[in-house]
Parts: sequence; structure tokens; C-alpha cells
Amino acid sequence: MYFTSGSANEWRVNNAKTVTKKCRYCGNTGEHYVLARLVGLALGFVFQPAKTKLGFRKYYLVCPICHRISKELTKSELEYLKEHYYE
Repeated sequence: MYFTSGSANEWRVNNAKTVTKKCRYCGNTGEHYVLARLVGLALGFVFQPAKTKLGFRKYYLVCPICHRISKELTKSELEYLKEHYYE
């Protein structure tokens, strides 16, 4: 086991609905997707995927064009996007 931090500890949340939104950086309107990121120290094994490591997670909406974070999501917003994924 080891402790890790860094940009390799992020992944796209596959079971969440996308949101049509205008990006404040590039100005394009697109389907922003949910990105999860481990923040701070995370505990896991060397070849363990980031989404299965132990640590504090934050969730963001990311622009599909410029790949910049457009909004940080709260837990309730994330749960709403997960519940309405199959609609």
C-alpha cells in the first residue's frame, strides 16, 4: 500500500447524465460531463485504479471542448445526475 496524490487520480464518471451548458472559458455550448478527482492524499495499491482508492473525492462538470472545469458539484447535484442517467 502507498499514499499518492496528483493529476493521475481523476476519472470520468460513466453513470452520470451530461448537462447542456455554455462554457464560460471557450464560449461553446456542449454536453458537459462529470469528472471525479481524488483530492489530498489517497490510499491504495500501486496498480489499483484511481476510482477504487480510499480518499476524499470532489466532482466537477467539465467542458468537452476545452476540458476545463466549469462547475464544482455538490453531493446532492451528483446524486441527481446519477438518478436521472437512464431517462
